[in-house]
Amino acid sequence: VGATVSRLLREYRLPPKWATLVGGGGGASAIVPHLSKVLGIPHEIALEADVISAIGVALGLVRESVERSSISPSREEIYRVRMEAVERVLSQGADPASIEVFLEVDTQKNLIRAEAQGAIDFKAAATGAQGSESLDWRTLSQQALGLEQAVTPREEGQSLGLRAAVFETRRSAWLGLRSATRSQGLVVDRRGVVRLRVPEASVQQSEVSRLIQDLGEGLESRSIYGDGGLHYPYAYVLFGERIVDLSRLSKKEHQLSVLEMELEGAPGGDPAAILYSFEGSESE
Repeated sequence: VGATVSRLLREYRLPPKWATLVGGGGGASAIVPHLSKVLGIPHEIALEADVISAIGVALGLVRESVERSSISPSREEIYRVRMEAVERVLSQGADPASIEVFLEVDTQKNLIRAEAQGAIDFKAAATGAQGSESLDWRTLSQQALGLEQAVTPREEGQSLGLRAAVFETRRSAWLGLRSATRSQGLVVDRRGVVRLRVPEASVQQSEVSRLIQDLGEGLESRSIYGDGGLHYPYAYVLFGERIVDLSRLSKKEHQLSVLEMELEGAPGGDPAAILYSFEGSESE
């Protein structure tokens, strides 16, 4: 079990200090505390742990992936691949409000790839959720980052169901002779779940009606030149309770097109935010 956990941490680029082992199933109370001690990762035992496996199956996610070849994909081609992935998870009983789509345009392999995932439509799963108004989300964010004392966020942003914050952290360098400053961004939902952790982050507050324009300007202002030419940061767009992951799209026009698709039907006056990073993310 330890080897599997270590491999997953590497695959998802998740620092162990940001991880928590959550035990479920009949053997959880015996295995998970010992594994926590061996790996040095904190742990919790889930409520009703002895039947959590059955509950997990009932409330599990459904996922589907669609790939299509295209030398120079148009907006219409990307849209068709996206909708095919969405329709597949809908046909398996996914709640439409929970569906998230991850799009990737691989220019080297001439591929469009869409991965859709959604939770099975059990409305009871969402009842009793704690409102964001009463949630001490800053403290939660600081605890998730392992900050020992309260720190004021450098930047903040929010949508109706999500809050984003960027904190400055310091770490000692060689022999402790100097320290380096590093920014860490988090997204927390109204239930207190950390949905996204982003290193070397910045956040831009917006609203739905301005998101396309703000994303275009934000990508340009944060772009850098490297060995391969112009590089744009990874972008994650927050509106409602959704996070639109645009980090797999390297071209700005593809990011803007995909965001336009995702915003169809969203109220224009709702608050929204964009989180940027040059180092990728660790998603929950």
